[in-house]
Amino acid sequence: MTLVLTVVGLYMAAMLAVGIIFSKKASNAEEYYLSGRSLPTPVLMFTFAATWIGASSTMGKSGLAYVNGISAISPTIGSFIAFFIFTAFAGRIRRIGAEHNVSSIPDLFEKRFGKATSLIAALVIAWTMICTTGTQLIAFSKVLEYMFSPYGISYEQALIIGMAIVVFYTMLSGMYGVAYTDVIQGVILLVVIGLIVPVGVMGQVGGFAELKLQLGREYFEFSPDISMLGYTFTSFLYFVAGPPYWQRAFAAKSSRSATRGSLGGNIIIIFYTFAVVITGICAACIYPSVSESETEMVLLMVTEMFFPPIVYALTIASIISVIMSTTDSYLILSAQTVTTDIIYKVTKQRSQKETVIISRISVVAVGVFAVLYALKMSNIFEAMMLSMTQFSAAVAVPALAALFSKKVTREGMISSMLSGLVSSIVWSGVLHNPWGISEAISGSVISLAVIVLVSACTQKKGKPAPYFG
Repeated sequence: MTLVLTVVGLYMAAMLAVGIIFSKKASNAEEYYLSGRSLPTPVLMFTFAATWIGASSTMGKSGLAYVNGISAISPTIGSFIAFFIFTAFAGRIRRIGAEHNVSSIPDLFEKRFGKATSLIAALVIAWTMICTTGTQLIAFSKVLEYMFSPYGISYEQALIIGMAIVVFYTMLSGMYGVAYTDVIQGVILLVVIGLIVPVGVMGQVGGFAELKLQLGREYFEFSPDISMLGYTFTSFLYFVAGPPYWQRAFAAKSSRSATRGSLGGNIIIIFYTFAVVITGICAACIYPSVSESETEMVLLMVTEMFFPPIVYALTIASIISVIMSTTDSYLILSAQTVTTDIIYKVTKQRSQKETVIISRISVVAVGVFAVLYALKMSNIFEAMMLSMTQFSAAVAVPALAALFSKKVTREGMISSMLSGLVSSIVWSGVLHNPWGISEAISGSVISLAVIVLVSACTQKKGKPAPYFG
């Protein structure tokens, strides 16, 4: 345990040092939120991947593989497809951002459709980002609680410790610290969780033939149920129009960097996902009767049992790095949304220096709200899906329409967002997902139908739409 504490302590100290070093570079809003639009391809690859590779895709995914076998990969299929599609237009996002001084999805909406569309989108995005931050904190606390269990650290105490660490370095350095710590964290997790752990655990169980013999053929048959298909669709919508990924495209050094960074990030994600799923399946062979509440801890359990203490220590550090890399991404985006897309829409603009100060306060405030959310939830994967569905239903279709359609109107945008949001809430909360269909599916279909119909009815001739002229 001393070795684990030492490795994790050194890692935490390194992350805090990065935050302090980069705090001097974030002197204005563009540098704080977008790293001055200067991120090169290698950094973008890792920050795209590290933003996606979080608690749900590590602990949640390995737990899902433990229960469902290879079918656990199905929610990620939507993400894979979404990222390849996103790669095709990441360069366009960067170009529009630079030419029109756009820094976020709500900002994109305002410059084309006005303040009302921007504010609605910002409120939905802020809620989604805060909840997603809370999801990562759930995992952070579970790892810290597991690690410090001999010392009597409770889940709630671990939650506060985890939040304080991430908030501190994110608050200081902004996007610079987030992106460059993502590189460090990405390398660690690929080597340890992506390579060492699955190869070692597979060797312990005797290879694929032994796995099939012990677990049965059905464990390796791809047969997702309707709920899995709902997760897949939700993941697709969220990641093709996800605010953290658009933010990274806006922050790219060039359009080419945005495109290549997105493609490279997706390749990392595919490799990592298969590694985590394999580890979860191997854990099912090793621990055939883990309780439902412990399935998300199987990755740590197999590492502790079969590997030397240094590998176990590095695995814990890797999982913490996974969680921190995603948490800081959502924290900085939440702060940007709250500060520039909500507060500044209802109050006067501030100076660049004041904006950075208010943004840092927003990081702390978001962290507090995320902790409150994390205290109400316990399952990482379910918490992640809950936070993604309402964004997918309300904002995904309008975001893509704003980027690609000349004919969409202000009235169509507002109607689409409101109808998608309300219908998803009613579908889930009142109708309880009829036929097992996810509210993200019903909400986005209604959102698409409304934006087409209302825009057709309110179409006006005039000057070319922004971003197309």
